Amino acid sequence: MNVSFVSVTHVLRCKDRINRWFRNNLDFPGEKTNHIKKIVGIGVTYLFLGLLMTSVATAGELKLQWDQNNEKDLAGYKVYQRKYNKYYNYLVPVWDGEDNFCTISDLEEGEGYCFVVRAYNLSGVVSKDSNEVCYQPDDPQITDTSSKKPKIEFGSTSVNHKWQRVVLTKDFTDPVVVANGLTLNGADPSVIRIRNVNSNGFDIRVQEYPYLNGYHTFEKISYLVMERGCYELADGTLLEAGTFQTNKTTAFDTIYYEQPFNDVPVVLTSTISFNELDAVTGRLHGITRDRFQYKLQEQELNKTGHNATESVAYIAWETSSGIIDGMLYEIGVKSNSVTHNPKNIHTRQSFNGKPEVIADMQTCNGNDPATIRFGNIEKSVVEVQVYEERSADNEIWHKAESVGYIFFDSL
Repeated sequence: MNVSFVSVTHVLRCKDRINRWFRNNLDFPGEKTNHIKKIVGIGVTYLFLGLLMTSVATAGELKLQWDQNNEKDLAGYKVYQRKYNKYYNYLVPVWDGEDNFCTISDLEEGEGYCFVVRAYNLSGVVSKDSNEVCYQPDDPQITDTSSKKPKIEFGSTSVNHKWQRVVLTKDFTDPVVVANGLTLNGADPSVIRIRNVNSNGFDIRVQEYPYLNGYHTFEKISYLVMERGCYELADGTLLEAGTFQTNKTTAFDTIYYEQPFNDVPVVLTSTISFNELDAVTGRLHGITRDRFQYKLQEQELNKTGHNATESVAYIAWETSSGIIDGMLYEIGVKSNSVTHNPKNIHTRQSFNGKPEVIADMQTCNGNDPATIRFGNIEKSVVEVQVYEERSADNEIWHKAESVGYIFFDSL
């Protein structure tokens, strides 16, 4: 029998920020005094790893420990796990109890796992996620994604209606891929589809709506790839990369960040699965410092909506500009002013050449299915518009939306 045991102590540094934000921004029913709001905060502060494997493929074991909460109405904790490149199922915790430690068993040999903890009180009110901690079997260390500079890769590709593979050049473990906004080489309304995201790359194509013939000319698509996690840059800017699943098409799904933000972030999204053949895009709404709302949209002519559950990637990043991982970037919002008519967005800083650009509507003031399209892209200005599909009628007028964007370029 081969036995290995690793003991690691790892402090998650954004614990205090999360608990402080909980205290200042959330409350339990009936428990508010002098505007100081009580919350069951939770912060994983250290984690001990014990991995046991035999010569045959047997299950592994991992031990977690976190700070004990002091609230009198604390009822217990729930632990959730996911595999790398998978998602949390918050309906089914892997552990539920009153202790501030647990042992997770039956882990598959060779698999990487991530964990979060939530506290809950006697009334059943549940806290947000703790910091996420992850384990990779080929690198037995505990990963705190909240206290590191994010790994980033960016670029652009020329794509038509056929699937094309983008191969990543950096060594990612759990990449989050966002690509939103098409050029206007072809006038037919279309969406960007992504599938088969893994550590090596992803597939991408342009997909026209079903009422069209499906053939589309080549468009330039910019993409941004970030290692999953929540991060704080040297200047205090917060950002986060994650994924979720949804099948909501009429009502919005509410998605909570894994960390609270100091300011309302810009949220950029992409559908990263292809579970139904019909073209689908996503719409954002109600973006705040702790959550955003999201729904899927098919063409207007389809009255039943999108029947499949799709995976969605998001990158949330506070408005800022600077340099990170060899990338010159600028993130901002054009508030309530982008319609079906082209609108110029000017950069605030100088780029070396024509920057890559990704943009996403931050509002849903007009509910007709629409995407972002780019006209002229120059060194200091990008032309952007909201582009509706026309399956039900030829009307393309769209209410003014707020559009979040990121410009990026190499140094």
